[in-house]
Amino acid sequence: MNLQETIRRVLREEAQIPLPIKRRLSSSDLEEAFLISLDRIDYERRYSKMYIIKNASLQTFAKMVIDDMVTDLEQEYFNDENRIYFDNDETYHEEIRVPLMNYFSNRIKKRYGSKDAKIVCQECGWSWNLSDGGDDPYTCHKCHPENE
Repeated sequence: MNLQETIRRVLREEAQIPLPIKRRLSSSDLEEAFLISLDRIDYERRYSKMYIIKNASLQTFAKMVIDDMVTDLEQEYFNDENRIYFDNDETYHEEIRVPLMNYFSNRIKKRYGSKDAKIVCQECGWSWNLSDGGDDPYTCHKCHPENE
């Protein structure tokens, strides 16, 4: 890989980190927080007696990891003067959770995912392989709701 390709890759990766987080902490702090949350949620998933956590889909697992990481970051790095406030959960989801899930998704999939995983639509019962889902692998292409 030449220098120009390396610079493009780094800029592409850095653009996925939400600005409110990128401005407040270093890449190494973000990486450390991710790994801690990944291990903590994985431990809970493996040893939980709660069905919903133990059998969580990869997407739900990723959401749990990101939410845990953001909660820890807020407690450790943010105070009342630089806290990130959102008007509603949808804004948080779109501006923080989705970009961080995109940023860390390949690593979560590589560590826990299986391309042969079967997704079953909760609405109509249709199923498909995760690898066949295209750009929206969790969206049912028959009745269109998103499945986790």
